Amino acid sequence: SIAPAPALSQQLLGLPHDVHVGPGDQSDPHVSGSLVAYTSAIDGASEIRIHNLEDGRDEAIPTGRALDLLSDISGTTIAFTRLGSDASSIMSHDVASPGPPIEVAPVPNANRRRAVLGGPTIAWLDHGLAGAAGLPVLAAVTGGEGVATRLSDDLRIHRDPAVSPDGQVVVWTRCEQDGRGCAVIEARRSGGTWITEVRAALGESSHP
Repeated sequence: SIAPAPALSQQLLGLPHDVHVGPGDQSDPHVSGSLVAYTSAIDGASEIRIHNLEDGRDEAIPTGRALDLLSDISGTTIAFTRLGSDASSIMSHDVASPGPPIEVAPVPNANRRRAVLGGPTIAWLDHGLAGAAGLPVLAAVTGGEGVATRLSDDLRIHRDPAVSPDGQVVVWTRCEQDGRGCAVIEARRSGGTWITEVRAALGESSHP
């Protein structure tokens, strides 16, 4: 049955909640349950903060004097980009566990951006694996794997990655080098390997 309009509006109403009130610029919020992960930039520094909607606690992930930005969160795990003096790495941090964040599938002089995650899988855009056209490729790592898997293998533009909540599917947008002909691509994990196929190719498709 369909609920009357007043009852429906009551179900959808929520109370505003200030996540961060203070100096600097706060951006790129992502929510998982009662946790909000976001970027806070103040006076040239940038850090990832975690806000608990239940008790109001708001804490920063230690940066190690790097610039941390562009986070995503799934459960109690946060993935984000860390810009250092000679590398741009993907980091992972479990809010429920003590200790500093760890680098995901580390490689020397990494050049990685825009981490997204779901379940045990973290995916990102990897500029260090760029081909002759200088375009980043999509890469992912699942669970405790120490080496990332390359999910895209051509010279097209790959962007807008997202991961399913169970970590078994990664989707993204693939466009021709002129920015047109964009399609949605899916990589599904099966038997420890990733199987890639086109999911939406008619017209211009993006932001899966």
